[in-house]
Amino acid sequence: MKYIYRLWAVTINNKYGQGIKGDIFYILSPPAIIYAIAILPSFIILLREGLYTHLGLLS
Repeated sequence: MKYIYRLWAVTINNKYGQGIKGDIFYILSPPAIIYAIAILPSFIILLREGLYTHLGLLS
């Protein structure tokens, strides 16, 4: 959720610009890339476990 909040809040700061263009500039910035890489394993684990549970593959 924090990453989504950062994407929402980036448009408030004029450093990256306004609208979708500002979001894209932020997403491609080095701090945002590092943060995304850091949280990506958590999302993968949650997605995998949720999918397995939904399909009944985990007991």
